[in-house]
Amino acid sequence: MLSTDAGVRALVTAHALRLLGQEAAPTAVDGAVRALSGGADGSALRELAGLPASDDAELDKVLHGALDEVGVDWEGMSRDDAVIITLHRFTEQGTPARLLADLAHALVGHAGPEIAQRLVALSDELDDARDDGAPEPDSEAVVDEFLHETAGVLDEWLASHRIAV
Repeated sequence: MLSTDAGVRALVTAHALRLLGQEAAPTAVDGAVRALSGGADGSALRELAGLPASDDAELDKVLHGALDEVGVDWEGMSRDDAVIITLHRFTEQGTPARLLADLAHALVGHAGPEIAQRLVALSDELDDARDDGAPEPDSEAVVDEFLHETAGVLDEWLASHRIAV
């Protein structure tokens, strides 16, 4: 994968994180640096690459400008898209099953995207095992299945939201 592609994927992931109120600055800065090193260029990308990782005040404006510069229709991301992209990212990073399931439950609840419902159910099952002595669910299998089912979700979203620059 080219650095530009990795950079664009990181920028889109940062946008998904922001839509959900999650910490996104380190991911956005990394994405800008990767995109620039891969040959993309633009004033917003350069500004984002130098943005302090804790500066959320400017992040949305600069991130949206950077996404425009790399040809991504960021306004087309739904909350459900953001949830799946974010949960997939945390799964890829090896977030412990309990934390991932609780995050899914908090972000999705029982009415969110169908693909995330098994993680939501895992949160409930882990609560039952802790509180009521119910059998411990196979958390790793659930996480592995989610990772497999969502493997191409970011690339699919990107393929349908690219614009000419």
